[in-house]
Amino acid sequence: MAVIDRAAELLRVGMPPSTVMAQLSALAEDEDLGQALMRISRSLELGDPPQDALRRHTSELSAPVAEVFEGMAAVWYVAETAGAPAADMLSRYAETCREKADSSRERAVALAGPASTVTVLTWLPILSLGLGLLIGTDLGKLLASVPGVLSLGLGALLLIGGRLWMRALLRRAA
Repeated sequence: MAVIDRAAELLRVGMPPSTVMAQLSALAEDEDLGQALMRISRSLELGDPPQDALRRHTSELSAPVAEVFEGMAAVWYVAETAGAPAADMLSRYAETCREKADSSRERAVALAGPASTVTVLTWLPILSLGLGLLIGTDLGKLLASVPGVLSLGLGALLLIGGRLWMRALLRRAA
């Protein structure tokens, strides 16, 4: 998002897109991003439209970064075809990206509790067998009896069913 904000600010002061990308490449902390921005700058100097240059040179970046640049290319295309100021539209796009990242983080935090509960509930039956051993229960004799085998089988089925159900719920919530 910082790249988009910086691009918007540089466009606002009147820099051409090729200079904006060159400036951004000098400020990039990631070497791959810096090289991609420099290639975009060169493409812009050769006359490519900003949206084409962005799409062509950011495809080899990591998926989240490439997605942000794909959106940036779309915003730039709309700005040029509609005659709207690209700087203002890029600023709005950066805000949208921040909101999307915030909601993703909030979702991950909200799902952390149920996910850890599933882990704890999965280990409880095994811990209860250990507790049975500590208090002196003959687990071999207990589990070899008909009620013990039925309890073990039904417990295993319920455990597997519960895990699958929770996994489906967490996947749907994510």
